[in-house]
Amino acid sequence: MMENHDKPIMVSVWCRTYNHVNYIKDALDGLVSQQTDFIYKVIVFDDASTDGTSDIVRAYAEKYPEIIYAIIAEENIYHHPNTKKIIADIWKKHLTGKYMAFCEGDDFWIDCSKLKIQVDYMESHPDCAMYMHNSLWLNCRNGAIKAGNPYKGKCEWDVAAEELIMQYNGYPSTASFLFKREQIDKPQFFGEVHANDYTTILYAFATGSVHYSSRIMSVYRVFADNSYAVRMQQDGDLRICFYLKMLFFFWKYDAYTNYKYHKWIAKRIACYELTVMYGSEPNIPIAESVRKSMEQGNIFPEESYKYVDRLEKQRRQELPEELKTFIDGHKHIIIMGTGEFGVYAARMLISHEVEFDGFAVSAKKDEESSFMGKTVYNLSEIPYDEKDTGVVIGICPFSGKWSWDSVLHSLAEAGVKNWYCPFL
Repeated sequence: MMENHDKPIMVSVWCRTYNHVNYIKDALDGLVSQQTDFIYKVIVFDDASTDGTSDIVRAYAEKYPEIIYAIIAEENIYHHPNTKKIIADIWKKHLTGKYMAFCEGDDFWIDCSKLKIQVDYMESHPDCAMYMHNSLWLNCRNGAIKAGNPYKGKCEWDVAAEELIMQYNGYPSTASFLFKREQIDKPQFFGEVHANDYTTILYAFATGSVHYSSRIMSVYRVFADNSYAVRMQQDGDLRICFYLKMLFFFWKYDAYTNYKYHKWIAKRIACYELTVMYGSEPNIPIAESVRKSMEQGNIFPEESYKYVDRLEKQRRQELPEELKTFIDGHKHIIIMGTGEFGVYAARMLISHEVEFDGFAVSAKKDEESSFMGKTVYNLSEIPYDEKDTGVVIGICPFSGKWSWDSVLHSLAEAGVKNWYCPFL
């Protein structure tokens, strides 16, 4: 970092941390190592950590006072009723740069040129509202590392609406973001869901272009301790509430963008509805999950209950006639896919007391012998007569034309002619 403090701050970096004692040094080392010809300031907000994280943050702030400004909360604000206002007030006071970047306490930057590359591009492209880049994904459970690269085959490009909205391969991690500071003053509904990273991208897209680079400049930790993703994985009620909130968000985003991207948003909403209906155990009422989530402090709009009840009735009504006819016409039913939509398909059948024989995948791994208590087969080795066996496709048909084409190709290669997708 340059030492000329007469210049205004070009980039304000927001680093929020809580009980990241095993990770925070990596984050702070990456933040202070940036080589720039402009001034940048890092605001580290420690949310009253209890594991020693606060001590590390203080030590770095003392060592790098020209870069790091530490805010140590006296009490944890995560479940505070005014959390958003507290954070907003901190941002208005301390984030004064022309641009803003994120790096959560469990992620870290690995390229000392990251900020300069991003700032140089945005300075020369005034219509660009956000610059994102590729990251490495580090699995904290098994140590596996892989490149994220959500926009495969692309090196440098302005991301299209279809890919941003549909998230065919996910989206870049928060630690890759650089965006104009004025974007923190986005409309309130953008902050009503616990997906600030994704909604930040969508707001940027509504105000300008969103640029992506495949250059790897940060590391995103997956399944890190205390991460929201881990809590969602462990708490089905929280998961239902999250997806329902995202569904409502896209309704509002559709109107906010004057229905310019309705084609894709409608598909996204359909995906979230399926997730809400079949992403939980069939015997757990959706409304019950929402109420439990509210009791745990997850704010949820009261007016949503009528909609929740409608989804519950929709889940429990008769199977779609075409699917029922398909099932009745075969002695054996196999579900293709063991991913998210494979689970939805299974729970759809279970909720209507429909027996099925197992799952099929295009290329079975050694450890995939069973799933949800059922046998997993290679698609080409389904052990039943073609005439008696029907395949229910548990794969999202909205995951990009190229992906759906590969599904159809796998079916054709395996000689499977009798199939039905309940999500089309």
